Amino acid sequence: MLLHRCMHCLAANACEVRFDKKGRPYTVCKCCWTKAFFHSLDSLRGVAIAPVLLERALQERARSPAYARWFDEQIEMLVAHVRERTLTPARPASDDSTALAAVSTIVPFDEGKAIGT
Repeated sequence: MLLHRCMHCLAANACEVRFDKKGRPYTVCKCCWTKAFFHSLDSLRGVAIAPVLLERALQERARSPAYARWFDEQIEMLVAHVRERTLTPARPASDDSTALAAVSTIVPFDEGKAIGT
């Protein structure tokens, strides 16, 4: 089993490529349990190289305060973008529904995050 860094939660050695019963590839993270499904094996080209690029980016983040600021700002901007669009549900809210942004919290970046920690 080949484990790599999760591109969703950034946990090290947590994500693996699996295949469903029809032989279609997907990835699953053992930390955040995110699953990403792919329509073909061609889609795995990005999965093969992205964790390597992410490792390099995280190493640069540790070395350069300016890059670390930019890196964290990119995450914050995406989270803000999603939060802005989830505050107002597309359908009328019922008593038992809550906007995603109301229940989601920003998880701080943790370089030491790994399986079981």
